[in-house]
Amino acid sequence: MLQEVTTDFAGRPLKLEVGRLAYQSDAAVVATYGDTVVLAAVNVTDKPTDMPFMPLRVDFEEKMYSVGRIPGGFFKREGRPSEEAILTCRKIDRPIRPLIPPGMRNDMQIIVLPLSVEADSSVDVISMIAASAGMHISSIPFDGPFGAVRVAQMDGELVLNPAFESLADADMDLLVAGTREGIVQIEMSGNAVGEQVIREGMKLGYEACACVIEAIEQLREKAGKPKGDFPLWEPRAEVVEFINSELKDRIIEALAMADKSERDGTLAGLQGEAVEALTEQGHESLGSDVHEVFEDIIKARLQDLAFEQGLRVDGRRLDEMRAVSCEVGLLPRVHGS
Repeated sequence: MLQEVTTDFAGRPLKLEVGRLAYQSDAAVVATYGDTVVLAAVNVTDKPTDMPFMPLRVDFEEKMYSVGRIPGGFFKREGRPSEEAILTCRKIDRPIRPLIPPGMRNDMQIIVLPLSVEADSSVDVISMIAASAGMHISSIPFDGPFGAVRVAQMDGELVLNPAFESLADADMDLLVAGTREGIVQIEMSGNAVGEQVIREGMKLGYEACACVIEAIEQLREKAGKPKGDFPLWEPRAEVVEFINSELKDRIIEALAMADKSERDGTLAGLQGEAVEALTEQGHESLGSDVHEVFEDIIKARLQDLAFEQGLRVDGRRLDEMRAVSCEVGLLPRVHGS
């Protein structure tokens, strides 16, 4: 059954549809913005893998027919992904990955297929929105949805979702993705602009995401699946207890070492010590558990240093750079410009 939601997005209608294509996928959303049409299909396996990380794959399948062209020459089909296609995959992946429970070990795949692309709307933004909607209505646990928008500074003015071809003349090209709770991704390129311009662009972009989030929520009410009861991996309780009680203080002391090689070597030695001690207690296959607990302690410590003391791990202030040295004339035959 076809279900759709339409909202005004930066002065143009954005339509999200479910039930038109890819019926056998766990979730499939067609997003239409002007003449740009994108299909995002989301799937997940029934059983978890034994991989020690979250197995999420994002594919952006670039097709020449979407812009009204056919590959010429001997090869009549697309070859390997272009640099732009790879970067679009990353733009889709980055805001999605932290919104999935970190213990998820079921294989997940998001395939984004641009069906029609016009010059007046950036396909990467619409692809991110379609993928967000697909994840939100799927059975995969997802702490979303998020919206995405492009903010450009052109002739001194901030513009939402400008025509793709006009971005070459923009002083700032800012991509913002955000949930109801806050911004989850920013990406920016362009000329040197003031911090106030960037802040205003982020604020404008985040506010523009609200209507997209609301539309995706409405789509879930109409066509969303119940979230699946997937088993979430987490380190064993006895491993967490042992490391927190026996090694946590030493981990924090190691993080205070200014020399990176010494710091990394000490932390590696502590991980080996933890594995050895726990193995003697009768535990097996400890690598992933120990690594995860160490990562949690290290991340928490780095956050405390940054937010409470304004310091990096090696003692530098957040606005302090390492000593930089430059030298010329080192190589006799090379040419630089």
